[in-house]
Amino acid sequence: MTKFLKLFFISFSILLFGCGGDDDFVTQTVEGKFSVDLPEYMVELDLENPAASLQFGNEMREHYVLVIMEPHEVLAQLGLNLDLQSYANINLDNMKLALQNPKLEELDDGVTVVHDMQTVGYKLTGLFPESDINIVYYIRYYRSEKSFYAVITWTLEQTERSYLNNMLKIINSLKEI
Repeated sequence: MTKFLKLFFISFSILLFGCGGDDDFVTQTVEGKFSVDLPEYMVELDLENPAASLQFGNEMREHYVLVIMEPHEVLAQLGLNLDLQSYANINLDNMKLALQNPKLEELDDGVTVVHDMQTVGYKLTGLFPESDINIVYYIRYYRSEKSFYAVITWTLEQTERSYLNNMLKIINSLKEI
């Protein structure tokens, strides 16, 4: 019996700690618009965000991502001529409304450049009141010559550490086509 228990605990430990290793990534492309790198464990989902151009996740792992693309010409038709920080602030304010006790942290020192686009990054945490769970978002906003992009990935607060590297890789991988 003790030999069986040892084997069980060794197998369980390998399974438990093996999930935190380096995950393989694949590039998902929205034809003619952009690409983003996602972990292989994610599949296309309907995350009920009609504004999103890309919605992926893994319900078992509680890890999700979506990308919103807003062309400058569409925003101009609405009378909006925004710089990157203004665009980010509007979106962040809307996201914070859905959370109790939201806490926002900058990932960068102001506007930086990633893949030839201006960008700003944030971590947003808070309680999602509808399900009474703490959520962690990693968000990067991009501004290209054609569009604004919001790359948003999230998970439960207790699994943030497990997915942190993947989340950072996702938000930093957007490339305009």
